[in-house]
Amino acid sequence: MTDLQRLEEFLVHTDDVSSLMELYATRIKSYPLNRAYYEALALQCGEFLLATKRLRLKSVLEAVQALYRLANVLNDRGLAASSRHMEVFLLELHDLTNYFRKLFQHRDLTRKYESANLMLLQNMIRQLSVTRRPAVAPVVTSEQEIVEDPFDEIEGLGDFVDSFADDLDRAFDAIVSEEEASPHTGTGKEFALTAAEQSQVENLFLSISSAYIQPVKDFISQLSGGSVSKHWVDICLGSLRIIEDAGTKMSYEKINSILVRFKQFMMEAKSAGGATISREIRLQLLKEYANLTALMPETFATSDDHASPGSMKDGVIINVLLRRTPGVGPISRNKLIAAGLNTLEKYYMASADDIAAVSGVSLTQAESIRQAFAGYREHLRTSTGLTTQVQVSLTRLYRHLRTLKKVHEDYKQATRRALYDPDRQADRERLREKRQTCMWEINIIMAELNQLRMIEDFRKMIFDRRIEFLDQFMEEQAKQHF
Repeated sequence: MTDLQRLEEFLVHTDDVSSLMELYATRIKSYPLNRAYYEALALQCGEFLLATKRLRLKSVLEAVQALYRLANVLNDRGLAASSRHMEVFLLELHDLTNYFRKLFQHRDLTRKYESANLMLLQNMIRQLSVTRRPAVAPVVTSEQEIVEDPFDEIEGLGDFVDSFADDLDRAFDAIVSEEEASPHTGTGKEFALTAAEQSQVENLFLSISSAYIQPVKDFISQLSGGSVSKHWVDICLGSLRIIEDAGTKMSYEKINSILVRFKQFMMEAKSAGGATISREIRLQLLKEYANLTALMPETFATSDDHASPGSMKDGVIINVLLRRTPGVGPISRNKLIAAGLNTLEKYYMASADDIAAVSGVSLTQAESIRQAFAGYREHLRTSTGLTTQVQVSLTRLYRHLRTLKKVHEDYKQATRRALYDPDRQADRERLREKRQTCMWEINIIMAELNQLRMIEDFRKMIFDRRIEFLDQFMEEQAKQHF
């Protein structure tokens, strides 16, 4: 294999790895105390380092090793990263990935890599290596975290976290620009939005708050059961600031006044003595969150079914069925969950009118949702060709795994073609979406088989590893059930 061919293989096989490295580093910036992200980042850095060593490109090895060491010292020592740590990590990662692509485009492997961030990374590693900070307690994994797949976020959010402020300003400006441009009478009062414009603003706020509210919901669910650790404060503050910023730009004064009080109580909890949030502050926080829920239940309402394996199993299946239902986006999914539609049985029993009435989604959306769940129920009822439901699920898993393997190979080939012809990028994105859709179907089956931990583990894996694990699982299950 020539050097150029090895570089091509590297770019194809680290495509998912670098995407996940970026995703988890960005997540750590927002939620620096969530230990699950550190483990996942360290895992992907290990994959990237291994692939780099196989490439035998010595000029980049030191920089890649620095990324790996930073991720590992944070993970192994249980340290919380600063925003600066992850900013430098992301800068180096972007420089590296750009260098590899330029190297391939110019077909010149003699070009040396000059890192602008290597010394900073090495200094950070040295400082962290001598830090004697106690390990941070892990955040309890929530139902939402088990349901979501990081590749869904790669598709939908992209760099939304980092570019939030700019995106929000542009979106809000786009809604009100025509109104601002038109002449107004009267004395210097603020212009009024039309009903259509106000609806756009509300939908934008719902979309933003739905994307960031989950850590706060997890915190409230824990707080409802008793006093909890103060480490939740830092986890929630980033989300609260973003939602408050959105509310300020959209003049949601009632929402923001409650958010300000909620944040004040959070800061009081942080500065108070002891390791847990006191009963007095706990009651104040629950009261203010109840006020938020009363004002905007579609955004702030929490599920009443967090802990049981049955609810988590239903959550996985419901999430996938809603995602693949045309016309049902994240805002609508949030409304449905907030309305208490969190078990399969509730969807099976509800009519389209019921779904629309309790959740606020349109009747057209509600009918699509009803049909999706009725179709899934009927599929389960008529799958009687084999002796057990487990065999039915395993047979479906075998079929979808075979499809996943084919689509993943097609995706890698499309990635390879896009290296030579950037105009082929659309084919690659189409196959990425098809690959993720296939993964949704597999998640449904794994939930039916009560393999919730495996679904959670998939979140940390590139697709090559997912396929390996599924192959091993199928082999073990076939011995038991066939």
